[in-house]
This record gives sequence, structure tokens and C-alpha cells, in this order.
Amino acid sequence: MFVQSLQAVLEEGLAARAGTKNLAGNVRDIGELLRPETMQALAEKIPMLAFLAFNPATDRLLVDYVRSGGLASDSGPNLLVLFNLDRPVARPVRLGSDAFSSWLEVESVTHPAYEMIRLLFEPAGVPALPGIAFFAAGSERQSAVFAGLDELTDAEALQQRMRHLFSSADVSARSASGAKGIDKLSVMLQADRVAHARTGRISLQEWLVRTYQFLGDNFSNLVSVVSLV
Repeated sequence: MFVQSLQAVLEEGLAARAGTKNLAGNVRDIGELLRPETMQALAEKIPMLAFLAFNPATDRLLVDYVRSGGLASDSGPNLLVLFNLDRPVARPVRLGSDAFSSWLEVESVTHPAYEMIRLLFEPAGVPALPGIAFFAAGSERQSAVFAGLDELTDAEALQQRMRHLFSSADVSARSASGAKGIDKLSVMLQADRVAHARTGRISLQEWLVRTYQFLGDNFSNLVSVVSLV
């Protein structure tokens, strides 16, 4: 499975909108990448994003699932799935067996994934991790959907749940745009009795800005699966 930094994805979107080639790696002001115009360019390409939040030191099932390549095959071409890696990614790279190795023995409640989910729910309590949050692309304020994965205890159950979540998200994203797609996803999950929570109203743009303020230079560690479709 290949991954690339979200920063590179945004640079590609900005380059496409500006009609400029070879922009990747040349944007030094992250604020330029997180402007509404870039969010709109991203929305025109990808209708829905997801953030897979887990701590590699304690959530070994998720580590194995991501390393196996299951995330790439299960998520499909209409979703951009993000997660934290333990190293910066300057260009698309193959995720190897050593992925997350520097975090595997570090049990910390301040893992970036926890803080990034906290930004979605504050001032309310933060749900237990691991879990996955779904956003509509764009810059409008919305309530994201968060589905917990903490009750899953074996690899087969985890993959079945992920496939169901991604399938539901794909249907929702293709049938309704923006926040309406997120609303439809929530309805579908409720109909299937899949436990989930709605976050406070926050735009993807605002969440990414605050994420960058928190991660700083480690913003390039926020990566996505490279679609081969």
C-alpha cells in the first residue's frame, strides 16, 4: 500500500486549480494550502474524507490492518482516508512492515490521533479510541460522524466493520453532497444499528488549520492512502 502526505494532496489540488505544474513541495505557507479555494478544489475531486484515529502502541489490530493494505482495498476511490504516521512523507511511499515502529512501545494519552479527535468534540467529552471520523469535503461548517472501533476484538470483525463503514460512506458521498452526505451516512448507520456519534459543527478547513497548529512540522506525518484507481 502506498501513502502520501495530505500536504502533497492539497498542493496537487492547488496546482490543478492554478494550472501550475510541479508545485508539490514548493508551497511554504501552509495557510495558503488551507484556504477555502483549496478546500473547494479538494471537494471537486474527493467528496468525503475520513480520519482513522488509533494509537499504534495499544491498538495493534489497527496497525496490522493498515500494514496489510486492507485500508487501501476497502476504502475505494471516492474516499480520502487519513491517519497519522510516525515519520514525515515527502513523496508517495510504500508502507512497510516498520511503519509505526517508533510508536509501538510508547503508550501515551497524548498521541496525535487523540488530540485531533478532541478538536472535533470539544468542549464535550472525547469518545474512546480507536475510531474513524467522516467529513464532507469543502469549507462549510458541519457535524462529522465518528464511529468507534474499540469493541472489536479480532481481525475479521475489524475488517467487516471497516468494509461496512466505507461502503456506507461511499453510497452517501455519491448520492448527496456536502453536509447532506454526512447526514445520510448517519441515517444509514443508525438504520444498521451501528453505534456512532455526531461531533460539534466544524469545517474541514478549520479542523485542518487547528491540526496544523497542533502538529506543526509534523503535519506532513498526516498521510492518506494513494488510490491506484
